[in-house]
Amino acid sequence: NVRTDNITYFGDKIKSISNIEFDSLNFLGSVIVKDFKLKLIADKIDAKLISKFQNTADKYQREMLVKELLSRGFDLDLNTDIKDIKALSQNLGFLNLKSSLKIKPDNKLFEKLQKHDISDINFFMDLKTTPQISMILMNLVPQSTFAFAFAKKDNGMVELIIKIENGEIYINGKKIKSD
Repeated sequence: NVRTDNITYFGDKIKSISNIEFDSLNFLGSVIVKDFKLKLIADKIDAKLISKFQNTADKYQREMLVKELLSRGFDLDLNTDIKDIKALSQNLGFLNLKSSLKIKPDNKLFEKLQKHDISDINFFMDLKTTPQISMILMNLVPQSTFAFAFAKKDNGMVELIIKIENGEIYINGKKIKSD
């Protein structure tokens, strides 16, 4: 039983709100996910560039349009909540993710990023899950192991909060990088 809805507002900028929910989903009898909710909001996306992108087949032109689209800035919010995950009859527990990405408009965005200047990016992520799922995430994305080393672990829950603001990176409140 999957429920979806999508609302998109068009103007000079596009805003899209998408929701997906299901009570239970069984993946080939190996993985069972129960009570899944996902909400994605994309906002401040340049409508003219999206139209150009959709009507361009040339790979190089599409790459340039993506760079221009990112340089114009946008907001993205993703929230996911899964009450129960089982894999191969093993109960892995829950996963709750709240995240937000805001890229400020800046024609020099990619030049700055090449110099490791992340001042145009604001990011927030709050992940709450179980130790079993955090181990799976670290195995799937080995680069995340560093961040998980700073995660708060308490009463069978792992919480990882990552924040990037004004060019500074924080993991669970600990400053990792500054200009």
